[in-house]
Amino acid sequence: MGSSREDEVGRGDHRTVDVSITDSFWIMETEVTQSHWKSLMGTTPWNGKEYVGLTSNSPATYISYDDALRFCDALNASVKSDNNMRQIIFSLPTEAQWEYACRAGSRASYCFGDDVSSLSLYAVFESSPDAHPSPLSVASLKSNSWGLFDMHGNVSEWCADGFIDSLPGGVDPIVAPESRVVFRGGDFAAESAYCRSSTRFYRGRRSSFATIGFRVVAKVVTTESHDNMD
Repeated sequence: MGSSREDEVGRGDHRTVDVSITDSFWIMETEVTQSHWKSLMGTTPWNGKEYVGLTSNSPATYISYDDALRFCDALNASVKSDNNMRQIIFSLPTEAQWEYACRAGSRASYCFGDDVSSLSLYAVFESSPDAHPSPLSVASLKSNSWGLFDMHGNVSEWCADGFIDSLPGGVDPIVAPESRVVFRGGDFAAESAYCRSSTRFYRGRRSSFATIGFRVVAKVVTTESHDNMD
């Protein structure tokens, strides 16, 4: 996790650290859309704001970190255990999970390699030929090799972690969120260097922007019935 590049941009120390992710997880193919948000939460926080995507499949923006947590809570409340006592739990991705998914096995600057001229095939960003004053509908461009769209652009994405200056390493790392929280990925107003897999930033957890959205991860946990408990 991280980068050895001397010209790395963003916030904090990007130097590489070893990470082990031991829990299997799924991650959304796309960013949470306006349609996803409205159908679950019944609100439209982006209405009347600037630089908003023009379709229901545009990413939901003007969503704070705390708002994104509420979305995950609502998803969790809508899902029940199956007959095998397995429960799907939804959350924001950890910073490590997000970078792992973004890279899709690549150790280069981007999921496709180091040639920045290819970035416009995968990401809406400031200097792309299709540069746009707002995000496009999700999955408008190419996915990475794992079928995940818009990891390098369109809008940046909240992660579960609080921000610390150095990358968290170790086994299933996560930093408890406090006032500053991490977001990852480039956006429609970002230069190409800010779209790299390892680039990291932070904002206040209650702040919301045209350039930040989120996607959700899910994992399966096994629950115990009360009849089997001592």
